[in-house]
Amino acid sequence: MELKLFAVSLRGRKAYKDEAGTLYLECTSCQSIKNHYNFTRDKKGFQGKNSGCLECRNELNKRYRMRAKG
Repeated sequence: MELKLFAVSLRGRKAYKDEAGTLYLECTSCQSIKNHYNFTRDKKGFQGKNSGCLECRNELNKRYRMRAKG
């Protein structure tokens, strides 16, 4: 599968598309390129998605809950 650069945000976040037209985004936390389904919606975000993937967001929330418990 070959990805081609589709768009770059003002802050440098990159979006890619494959031959079928599927959108892939770069996660700002783990710097990996993942399918756009792995990002939650954010209408103010680049390409309408959050900057961090679901796995990174879940890990961040898990650490927050552990710290909040005391």
